[in-house]
Amino acid sequence: MRNKNSYIIIYTVALCVIAASVLAVVKQSLTERQDENIAYDNKKKILNTVMDITVLSKAQVDEIYANRVRPMIIDFKGVIQTDLKLKDVDVVKQKALKVEERMLPIYRILDEKDSTKNSYYVFPTSGSGLWDKISSFVAMESDGKTIKGVSFSHVGETPGLGARIKSDAKIRLRYENKKMYADEFEPVAVYMVKSEGGDYSDDPHTVDGMSGATLTANGVNDMLKEYSLAYQNFFKSLN
Repeated sequence: MRNKNSYIIIYTVALCVIAASVLAVVKQSLTERQDENIAYDNKKKILNTVMDITVLSKAQVDEIYANRVRPMIIDFKGVIQTDLKLKDVDVVKQKALKVEERMLPIYRILDEKDSTKNSYYVFPTSGSGLWDKISSFVAMESDGKTIKGVSFSHVGETPGLGARIKSDAKIRLRYENKKMYADEFEPVAVYMVKSEGGDYSDDPHTVDGMSGATLTANGVNDMLKEYSLAYQNFFKSLN
């Protein structure tokens, strides 16, 4: 009887060890694949702020990103942190800190024909919408004031309403050529109004709203205002 019990215990332990090993290998494999997918998705979002990527293959996206995108980390004063890499900085975790204490990722987009020049600068943001997190990548022209383009994302905004920040390309296009900063680099940002259907083409700091999505719009406004302050010193230093 004792031998039978020992056999059962040994068999159970061995089975648990084998199962745990298999699960660890599977988890590692899935984690690597997930990390690759996240990295590629971020590449698309970054490039989407400065060009049309809908016609590009994955290989083309990877090639353009490798040739033209140069990530770096800065602090609130705009000083480049050479001892930090992109993988060391989590935008969501940094948001929990005071703006003055954050480490801030920024991506230089090199000129297509002259790699010694920077055509654009792209920075990521993190905020809160109606139901969950929202985020964006914002591309700035080399003047440090003018928005070249934006790419919004969300976790769980209402389909057809707040979710339009990601699904409706017209929302994204409203931000093109708007001004994130005023003449002396005051962090004015860009404000989305409550209603929809207005013409704000002459206002450099205002865009049309989204019907039925006031709280999501408020979240976008707060997010852009916050990050216009966070990156103010860096963009001011370019001039």
